[in-house]
Parts: sequence; C-alpha cells; structure tokens
Amino acid sequence: MTTRSTLSCATVTMAMSGAASGASIMYDFRVDATSGVLSGDTASGNFTFDSGTIPSGGGTVGATNLLTALSFRWDGITYNASTANTGWLTFNARGRVTFLVLGTIALHWLARLTVLPQIG
Repeated sequence: MTTRSTLSCATVTMAMSGAASGASIMYDFRVDATSGVLSGDTASGNFTFDSGTIPSGGGTVGATNLLTALSFRWDGITYNASTANTGWLTFNARGRVTFLVLGTIALHWLARLTVLPQIG
C-alpha cells in the first residue's frame, strides 16, 4: 500500500537510513526558485520512502538510499532515486515530512519550501 502526500518545496534534498520494513509513503512536492539565475522557475515531482524510516517522535534522518523512488526534473536535469538519493528528510512529531534535501541539488538557498497536509 502506498500513501500519497503533497509537499511544496523551497528546498529539495533526499536521504534514507538502511533497510526499513513498512508501508511505502509517497509525497508530491513543488519547488519555486526565489533567487539566482533560475528565479521564477517552478518544478514539481514526487518521492517515495519506507515508513520504517520515520523516527519515533519526529526528527531528521540523513543517509544514502533513503528514497525508494524519486521523479523530479530541475533546470533540464531529470533526477531519480539513483541519481539524487542522498541528503535528509525531517519529520514532525506526527511523522509527516516537513523538510526535504536532495544531496545533488543545492536548492535550499534558491527556492521556497512549503509542506502541504498529507492526503489519505
């Protein structure tokens, strides 16, 4: 079973910690460039991770291979779980993603991140 959520991004980066065993959770996200040469550009995508990654009580998880899937195109480059799968995910106390960092994309200084409520 995959749970689908929505995430609007201002910063994008991803991560995972080892093998987890739970349900797949998918988030849709949006990135809006707010400065630099890409200012005004917008892109959207989605990522999936295993629910076993979520720390009890919330917090940040940083590692490689955190994502089980990623679909995102930024500045003409297409990223997937193999090409941009490092960084971290931050979760609130309810286990919802509040921050996402893709290891190969330094958007956190150039874009706006807004997390939308989880769907389903």
